[in-house]
Amino acid sequence: MFGMDAGLRKDYDMGPAIGEGSFSIVRLGIRRSNGENVAIKVIDKKSIKFKDNVVQREIATMKLVDHPNCVMLYDIYDDSKHKYLVMELVTGGTVMDRVVEMTHFTEKDAATVTTHVLRALEHLHALGITHRDIKVCIDQLSMF
Repeated sequence: MFGMDAGLRKDYDMGPAIGEGSFSIVRLGIRRSNGENVAIKVIDKKSIKFKDNVVQREIATMKLVDHPNCVMLYDIYDDSKHKYLVMELVTGGTVMDRVVEMTHFTEKDAATVTTHVLRALEHLHALGITHRDIKVCIDQLSMF
């Protein structure tokens, strides 16, 4: 990637796009030191929808969060055109995806999922964080 932050290029290999947001693309990344797969959110600073204060708030919030049911932020890189957030890769899909695949989703399964989600929300709320876009991911929940 031309112009990519030299530190990012040294530490990670950048792979294909795996997701997209209003002013960012999420790419598969590989940490060179240990081969670990990560998600790299590439934020376009030139995008008409880019607001640095929103991105800085997202970064500050993610730095506070340390919970097994919440995505971890590993590294942050910056260059003239982009900001790069290196995060834990979550590949299991959503709980709803899994429920649709299952032939039987019991009350006990629902209670377990709810407990995991509520524990994550409790952690966020204890930090003063209100999340408006909760995506429950299978990899973040140990029940499946």
